Amino acid sequence: MKDGSHRLVRHLVVAVLVKLALLAGLWWFFVRDLRVPVDTGTAAAHLVTPADGASR
Repeated sequence: MKDGSHRLVRHLVVAVLVKLALLAGLWWFFVRDLRVPVDTGTAAAHLVTPADGASR
């Protein structure tokens, strides 16, 4: 590969790593501590009961 190709690959790798770091930081600050409580009875009823349009 030519020198320009190596430079392009290096810039692309750096850009992808920066984006991954930013996404990880956003997840760490905003999503990490969020939890969704799951009620087993409600979940089971939702899975067993047919949807309104299912009987058509």
